[in-house]
Amino acid sequence: MRDASLRFHHGLPGRMRIAITLLVAGCFVISAAAAPAAQQQAGQRRIAPRGPCAERGASDLYCLDLHAIPEAAGATGSVDLGRVPSPFGVAVTPAGNHIYELTAHIAGLPAPGSFGPYSAYVAWAATPFFDPVIKLGVVDNGINSLGRVEFNKFLILITAEATVDVEERSGRLVLRGRSPALFMNPHDLMTQAPSAVLRPMNRIDPVDVEAARRDGSSRGRIRSDQIPWG
Repeated sequence: MRDASLRFHHGLPGRMRIAITLLVAGCFVISAAAAPAAQQQAGQRRIAPRGPCAERGASDLYCLDLHAIPEAAGATGSVDLGRVPSPFGVAVTPAGNHIYELTAHIAGLPAPGSFGPYSAYVAWAATPFFDPVIKLGVVDNGINSLGRVEFNKFLILITAEATVDVEERSGRLVLRGRSPALFMNPHDLMTQAPSAVLRPMNRIDPVDVEAARRDGSSRGRIRSDQIPWG
């Protein structure tokens, strides 16, 4: 086979032999130059452009920033969306929801009592429609393991609560953030979700919206200071 290739090569006109030789040599040069660049690009990862995730050198595809209410302007934080081991590369539930291992990095939280009759901070995970809302656990300044969530799109809420034993959020919202899967969703549209505004954490009593429409009163109307994002 090799002898046949040589006979074919030598049987070609001189200019064609030179062109083929240069073409093959050029391919080798391009491959050798592209290999280090490809390895370097593979070693790089997307870093968040700004915010708490960027300060830690974390990727904004697997990290979400926590934003504080004005009364807790010194508080800051982020939540890592860690990979859950799986033989299939990506861990999902039978329903197809992604599973993430959450770790919160929080700093600057004042004492819970500075917001009222509260003694602890509690982290919650919720879908964009606030149904369901899952208690993740008690958090404080520092690194906090929050366990796993099984939502494709979700919100993280940090509230000041009266006790660590609460099962439903009812205290003051202090920090909030949304998962990278919600980057393309309008932020203001999400804040107007009725279930978000009418939940106990916003200190709004349940109202009969139809009755409010009939009698023309202000019952059921949402004021800007009642929106649950501080």
